[in-house]
Amino acid sequence: MIIPYLREDLELIKGNSREDGSPGWLLYDALRNKYFTIGLSAFRLIRNWKPGEDIIKFSSWINEKGLMINSDEIKSFVSFLTNNNLIIQPKGQNISNLLSQKNSQKQNWLMYLIHSYLFFKIPLVKPDEWLGKTLKYVQAFGSKQYRYVIYIFGFIGISLVIQQFENFLTTFMYFFSFKGLILYAITLIVVKTLHELGHAYVAKYYGCQVSSIGIAFLVFFPFLYTDTTDAWRLRNHKERLSINFAGIFTELHLALIATFIWSIVPDGGIKSVAFFVATISWISSLTINVSPFMRFDGYYVFADWLKAENLQPRSFALARWQIRELLFGFYNKPPEEISSNRRWVFISYA
Repeated sequence: MIIPYLREDLELIKGNSREDGSPGWLLYDALRNKYFTIGLSAFRLIRNWKPGEDIIKFSSWINEKGLMINSDEIKSFVSFLTNNNLIIQPKGQNISNLLSQKNSQKQNWLMYLIHSYLFFKIPLVKPDEWLGKTLKYVQAFGSKQYRYVIYIFGFIGISLVIQQFENFLTTFMYFFSFKGLILYAITLIVVKTLHELGHAYVAKYYGCQVSSIGIAFLVFFPFLYTDTTDAWRLRNHKERLSINFAGIFTELHLALIATFIWSIVPDGGIKSVAFFVATISWISSLTINVSPFMRFDGYYVFADWLKAENLQPRSFALARWQIRELLFGFYNKPPEEISSNRRWVFISYA
């Protein structure tokens, strides 16, 4: 085996520490706007990469430098690079591998429908330049002073709503009609647009590129999304959490403002609009977005807080293993080796 040439457009970036505390790096593929997490051994291999060299000679040379990386680890890393198309394919070589990748993506219409209906995205706009130009106009909304004012008015609004809660509930049932549902749908679109702009502006504030905002379909259920993949570049964990939390905070602030307005204005159009915004924002924020059990903001916040990549599939795999061991006592090894406390956090989550 010959050490392949790495693509020249790849970018190697210092990342956050990995789950076990070891240092981590990111390989950024700009063509696909995709990040790959690599560990210390992979980083050392890239630092000492010798394209065109025989893998046995390369392994010996690596070990002479005291890095102690065996040929199996090198082959595994080369396989990872090849499978993710991070290398320059030699002319006339590896054609069978490329063809197999292409053919594996081909499906008949029925299988394509079965696999693609679960989740797919349609980008609508590329807002990065516009976000950069308008960021200065919205930065004030993220200040502590602004948030404290909203919390004070929100507390007053909630207190007043509690005093007239029966009227609030009656209004909710009154709008639970076809016309009310149409108005709710319009309000939902507006609120969710502001939700996504919350993510986008905070990401832009921290210097990330927002490549797209669009609509995604989860089992044909539509919802807006913002591509904040560039947040992987951020080494400050709090900054990444801020981006994940931004949408929830935007909706909560909208809910507090709308609740206050509803509680003080007389009956009319403004009161109706405030009611729609308040109910949509409260329900959406507290029952959907905050939950870590659905793949929305709450899930990504929880996973980022745990510093756990691919939280759900890993948790499900550990839970299946644990249930089999409890029921049948197979004494099989767990799907991954992690500390006992962390394993039980994953299993409990699953």
